[in-house]
Amino acid sequence: MPEARIVWRGKQLNQRTVAMIEAAEKLYRSKFAILQGSYNTGGVAASAGTHDGGGAVDIDVATKSPAQRRAVVKAMRQVGFAAWLRTPAQGNWPYHVHAIAVGDKDLSRGAAHQVAEYRRKRNGLANRGKDDGPAGYYGMTWELYLKAHAPATSSSPEADRQAITIAAAVGA
Repeated sequence: MPEARIVWRGKQLNQRTVAMIEAAEKLYRSKFAILQGSYNTGGVAASAGTHDGGGAVDIDVATKSPAQRRAVVKAMRQVGFAAWLRTPAQGNWPYHVHAIAVGDKDLSRGAAHQVAEYRRKRNGLANRGKDDGPAGYYGMTWELYLKAHAPATSSSPEADRQAITIAAAVGA
C-alpha cells in the first residue's frame, strides 16, 4: 500500500517522511527550509529521478556554516534518512542536504539505488565516491529510531537487550 501523500510547507511529501523530518528538526533544534519534496516527476533534471517517488527531500543549507551543515546531515541520518551534503563543487546546485527516507514504500528506482549506495558507504552520486558524512548510521531506519525512542514505561532486561540490539544494528 502506498504512503499517504500530503502537502506540507508547500511541498508534496508523505506522512512518514514529514514525521521523520520533524524528528530530525527536534534533534537539530531548528526547522528546516525545504527546497524540494517528493513525487516531483521530472521536476529537476539534476535530481536524476530520485524525487520522482516518495521519501525524497532536499533541505536548504546555503547560508549555514560547515558545522551546521554537518549537523543537519547527522540529524537526518539519526532518524533513518540516507542523507548527504551536496555542494556546488559536486554539481550545478547550491549547498543543500539531499535525503532519502530509508524503507519508504514509494521510493523511485533512483532513490532506492541511493539507499543501497548509502549502505555501501558511498555518496549516492554517479561517481560512486566515498561517503563523506557522519558515519555510524548506515543501518538506521525510522522504525528502529522510533523503537529506540519509545516512551519509557519500565526498564527490564528484555528492553535493555533490545536497545543493545538496535544500537548494534545502527552501527552496521
